[in-house]
Amino acid sequence: MTAIPDRMRPPRPEGRHAEDLDKLAEAPRHSSEAARPAVDMLLAAWSAATGRPAYVTSTVSDLLGRPARTFRQWATDHATSVHRGPS
Repeated sequence: MTAIPDRMRPPRPEGRHAEDLDKLAEAPRHSSEAARPAVDMLLAAWSAATGRPAYVTSTVSDLLGRPARTFRQWATDHATSVHRGPS
C-alpha cells in the first residue's frame, strides 16, 4: 500500500492517527444477516398496515394554520422551481 500522509489518516478516538490503514479492513462490517431483524420488523409492520387507512393527525394544520397539501399539490406549485441542467 502507498504511504498515506498523517493528515489523511483517520483519527482514533484518543486523537491519534491509525498507523496502518490496512488494519481498517479488519474492522467488523455490517452484514445482510445483521440487518435481517430490522428488515423483518419493517416488512411485518408494512404487511399489518396493508389495506388499513393511513394514520392521519391534525399536526400540520395546527402548526401552519391551514390544511395540509398533498405531495401532488406541492409538486405542482413548485414545478417551476426545478432547474434543468444543460441539454
